[in-house]
Amino acid sequence: MPGFHVAGTDAFRRAAADLRAAGRGDLTRKMTAGMRRAAAPVVTEMQDRVRGVSTRTVRAGRRLATTRTGRRGGASARQARAAHALRTRRRLTDRARITAHRRSGLRDTVARATGATASTSPTRAAVRIRAAQARMPADQRKLPRHLDKGRWRHPTFGRAPWVTQVVTPEWFSGPRRRHGPRVRTAAHAVVIDVLHRLAD
Repeated sequence: MPGFHVAGTDAFRRAAADLRAAGRGDLTRKMTAGMRRAAAPVVTEMQDRVRGVSTRTVRAGRRLATTRTGRRGGASARQARAAHALRTRRRLTDRARITAHRRSGLRDTVARATGATASTSPTRAAVRIRAAQARMPADQRKLPRHLDKGRWRHPTFGRAPWVTQVVTPEWFSGPRRRHGPRVRTAAHAVVIDVLHRLAD
């Protein structure tokens, strides 16, 4: 899903260029770490919110059930997420399989996929918060966006009838909207501090 970017200010661009020119890898690492810390409270709130979403299933205008599991497609979808989590392991142990299954609920998977990254290049410095699609199976990568929107339609166990899944909306966009200015201010303060250190 689209991430939340903090980038593009003159200070950010100047810091990226000055750090590259000075060859100060230590300050580059300090700046990116500080920018990630600036975003950390927002990431934590997003993770808490998505883990706590409630969901109900509606078919033909009739409410079927309410649950906090937030799973899509039942056991088959959970198995797909567990298999995806194990895809890079060279050696599969029983313990690894059990852990992957335990952590493969939709809410937990989306929460673990949500994080902040900071980067610099010769022309920019940026911090980004997003739910990484690579952490989800290919056919489930739109689910973080659906969860944020608050509803989506899907077949029941892969076939008719189709039902509407209704969940607590804005697990991502709510914190982004509320805390965006604070993250920008904190990240900007980190960049200014680095520029001052370069000038010393």
